[in-house]
Amino acid sequence: MKDVSISEFIFVILLGILILVVIPYVRSVTGKSMREILLGSGGFFKKRSTVVQTPVKKQRPATNSTKNDITIFASRLVRFASRNGMRTVLPGMIAFNGETARTMALLVAPGGVVGVYCLGFGGTITPKKGAAEWTQHINGETKTIPSPVRVCQEQYRLIRAAMDSLNLAGNLRVVAVFTNTKVELSSIPPDVYTVSSFLEYLSNAQMLREGTLDVKGTADALATLVPMDRLREAAKPRKREKEPNKE
Repeated sequence: MKDVSISEFIFVILLGILILVVIPYVRSVTGKSMREILLGSGGFFKKRSTVVQTPVKKQRPATNSTKNDITIFASRLVRFASRNGMRTVLPGMIAFNGETARTMALLVAPGGVVGVYCLGFGGTITPKKGAAEWTQHINGETKTIPSPVRVCQEQYRLIRAAMDSLNLAGNLRVVAVFTNTKVELSSIPPDVYTVSSFLEYLSNAQMLREGTLDVKGTADALATLVPMDRLREAAKPRKREKEPNKE
């Protein structure tokens, strides 16, 4: 048997002191186990933690309104009118002096007539006061749209002239309503609404309920100016385009 050298003997003594004295003291101070003290908390034998990455949910691209959005809004408008003693002229595209209004509906109330011009743009809309065009930000793109305020002013002029020609009294107001439920308006000028804010306005607008306007007579008279035959003919080509070929 090989003799133990003095250096080896001293090493054994120091190792014993380390095990019997130093390590218990370090354990009492740090609270670590012997394995952690000898191998380190970041040692080779440490169990590697598994990082669970939460999958990033892809955000759906913004879109403009569909026909269904306008249909739902129109039905809500008709329902509101019937419950509040009002009438709707739908579509509200009355024709006068060779021009046709672009209003989707005309709401006739005791306090006056409200023309509703609908827009289906989505994304974020940035109004520009006095400008002919506003800005639409959608899916990383920047586009321009005609100013709804200016369009409403044009519709007001046409509808007011048509009402005067029929000797229809009553106040007139033309507003723009964005039918896309997810549209964001960076600021909201007067006469511009989202669907929810417009319906809220109607619910709280007491002035519409107070007045002496002949609701039925005014609605019937305005309805005579809607060129239904021409509108039906204009819709036929679009309908044929959507039909599949039957060959």
